Amino acid sequence: MSQFPYPGPPPNDAQRHAWARRDIKDLQRRPPPNPRYEIKLVSDTLAVAVLDGVFKWTLPVDFDQLRLWYVLTYITTLGAGAVTVEVENVTQGKQFLSTPVTISAGQYDSDASGATWVIDNTVRAVALDRVWINVTAASGMGLGIVLQFGL
Repeated sequence: MSQFPYPGPPPNDAQRHAWARRDIKDLQRRPPPNPRYEIKLVSDTLAVAVLDGVFKWTLPVDFDQLRLWYVLTYITTLGAGAVTVEVENVTQGKQFLSTPVTISAGQYDSDASGATWVIDNTVRAVALDRVWINVTAASGMGLGIVLQFGL
């Protein structure tokens, strides 16, 4: 009986090395097709406050030359006013959004609020750029954001 998990004679050294090289190549990092990040900015038990850099993030190497495709913000407890969020590339000194994301008063997320946000397609993500999520108008409790990138 063979000690190997497959039928046939055991592999020779050249075959073992070929498998090892293939395995190493398979471990190389590949960018995800459309990386999507769901980030909780403020705990559900805390009030949302106006703050620059409520979340600070360094873009991974895989994100080089990607664009921001989609943004969604949400709150868990309604407040009296609107919530406005900006996504800023601090390294480049540019906003990913030419019009910030707004959650209208009485709504739980930016898609339902009907407020239009506009992505600036000229801003590309560059590997290791610093990105800040800034809250410029605050209301309610518990804030989160969904960011999706693509080519």
